[in-house]
Amino acid sequence: MRRVADPLVGPNSGLPVQSTPGRAGSGSLVTGTTALSNTNLDSELVNLVKASSHYRSSFAVMKISDTLFDDLVNLGRAVSATIKELISHGPSS
Repeated sequence: MRRVADPLVGPNSGLPVQSTPGRAGSGSLVTGTTALSNTNLDSELVNLVKASSHYRSSFAVMKISDTLFDDLVNLGRAVSATIKELISHGPSS
């Protein structure tokens, strides 16, 4: 790969101008603000922690339900084996 052009400088960009903000046609600087395109890191971090917590909770519920289902299947097998054994021995007198 080779660099074709500088993305910040083009044929119509003109010469660089150094000036004081707010003077000679330069834009002004406002401190303590964010641009609309910036990400609010506080809320994004909170959302990430909440999503992680929800994922862990959902995983725990799925694990418990899987364990309960396995126990239910094993209980059904045990009951079935007990019934087969009772039938094979016939009625007790």
